[in-house]
Amino acid sequence: MKKIIKLDRYTVVDLASRIRKEIASYKGNYDALKAVSRLLSSELGDYFGPEILQYPDELLISFIELLDQIVFETEENAPVEESIRDYIVDDLYLRLCKYLDILHDRELYKQNLGNGILTHDDTVIIRYFSMEEYIPELIDGYSDRPALKKSILRALIPFQSEELFAFYYRILKDDGCLEAKILSLVGLKIHGSKFSNWKSLLNDDPDFNTLVEYASDFNAGQMIKNKLPENPYALIFAVNFIEQSVKSIKTKETVRWAVDVLRKISGIEIPSPHQSDMYLSIANILLYCDHDIIREVMKDESVLKSFIYLLDLLPPETFRRVTMALSILGGDFTDSVNRLISSGKVSPHEGESNILGYLLWGREAVIL
Repeated sequence: MKKIIKLDRYTVVDLASRIRKEIASYKGNYDALKAVSRLLSSELGDYFGPEILQYPDELLISFIELLDQIVFETEENAPVEESIRDYIVDDLYLRLCKYLDILHDRELYKQNLGNGILTHDDTVIIRYFSMEEYIPELIDGYSDRPALKKSILRALIPFQSEELFAFYYRILKDDGCLEAKILSLVGLKIHGSKFSNWKSLLNDDPDFNTLVEYASDFNAGQMIKNKLPENPYALIFAVNFIEQSVKSIKTKETVRWAVDVLRKISGIEIPSPHQSDMYLSIANILLYCDHDIIREVMKDESVLKSFIYLLDLLPPETFRRVTMALSILGGDFTDSVNRLISSGKVSPHEGESNILGYLLWGREAVIL
């Protein structure tokens, strides 16, 4: 059985510090990234991902995925056209510096953020460190950086601010982006009863009006009292609500309800433009939910079957994230899955099954 390295937070911070020193001696961005790639390949190998982390952590997952991309782009996917290569290199270098700054000195990160361009990585960092002082910058960025709309909203939802309610309301009335509207509904709902004028959100779209009615009736405090979504819009809303609230889920009943919601994806056709975000949300829910509660819930065979089916719905690149959670669940989980498969109660498709691949090629980890 092949061993892989598992990094704890301190090891990742040390790695970032050494990368910071490494790139300081290079003037060109491309040469700097090539040096980073050599360092990473030497220590982590040519193929690694967030599964090398000991515990799920939104910031470190994003950092490790960026490092993996740097190795790929500099070693395997170098574009022939120089202008394209320079664009990719400059973007990767800018993103790398943001993580190196925040892992080194929070004040340095803030200083450089004020002098630079807002990126998706900034939204991850601002959310992770609860930097409420950047609410105005995120609101301004929503208009200035349309490609970041969903990232900005996900960063804003954890914050409670009066100006955010007006911001969400404007999006729901005037923005044409469906997912931005759904995330705005989540933002309005997740902070309790401060918003009550749901009827003012209705328009000429019957599907959207059905979504508004589902959101207005949604019990944010006791999710298990909510009916399961029956259409794509309501399902996207429910999944996003669970994702944003996942760290506050503390009961087996709520986890069971969440798994039932996630299973609905097999019976409700999600429009293709929204599928990748939906799968990523599912992965995040499985990553950040209390694993002791998940382990307890999985003792119920019917829930475990649903969970296995859900894992096999995920694209391989998204499932790769979830393997961190499966590693934490440990032998109790894999033994239970093996028993279900051996008894014929679950029949994954050989060659296409994420869970079969995990069971066959799962690797022992070395904790650093």
